[in-house]
Amino acid sequence: LLSAPTWPSATLLAVASLLRDLPPAYRSRVPAFLGKILSLLPSADAQDLPAIAYQLLLLASKPLHPRAVLAGLLRFFGGRRGARVRAPPSIARQVEGTVLLNFAFVVKQDPVLAREVLAAVKADAAGALSGFAVAVLLSVARVRRFNEGAVGVLRDAAAVSRRDYRMSR
Repeated sequence: LLSAPTWPSATLLAVASLLRDLPPAYRSRVPAFLGKILSLLPSADAQDLPAIAYQLLLLASKPLHPRAVLAGLLRFFGGRRGARVRAPPSIARQVEGTVLLNFAFVVKQDPVLAREVLAAVKADAAGALSGFAVAVLLSVARVRRFNEGAVGVLRDAAAVSRRDYRMSR
C-alpha cells in the first residue's frame, strides 16, 4: 500500500480512519502512513478533504504524532489559496472553512491538542503566518485557557514581521 504512487481519496479517508485503531504492535508504521497521506492531500478530491482532515485531527487527539499531523495540515491548508486545494476559489474557501470548524471543535474537546496546535504554529511561524494559521489561532483563542497563548503567538509574529520589514528598508 505504501509503495503505490497514488491513492484514491476514498483510500486516503479509509487509511486515515484506520490508523487510530491500529493495535499497539503496529503503531510503529503510523509515521510512514501519515507521511503518505499528507503527501497525497494535494491530489485528493476537494469534497473529501474535510473528512480526511477530521480523521487526521482525531488521530492527533490520540497521542499518535500530533505535531506531525498538525504541521502537515497547517502546511497544506496554509499554502496559497487554490494552489493546494484543487477546486474553484469559492469551493476552496468552503473546504478551508469546514476544516477550520473541525480544528475549532477538536481544540475545544481536547486541551492537550490545543497546546499542540499552539506549538505547531509557533514552530511553523519562523516564516510568515498563513491566513489559515491565523484563523486556527483565533479559534484556539476562543478557548479561555488558551486565549493568552494564542494571542501571544500572533503578537510575536507581528513584532517579528515588523522588525524584519524595518530591517529590509
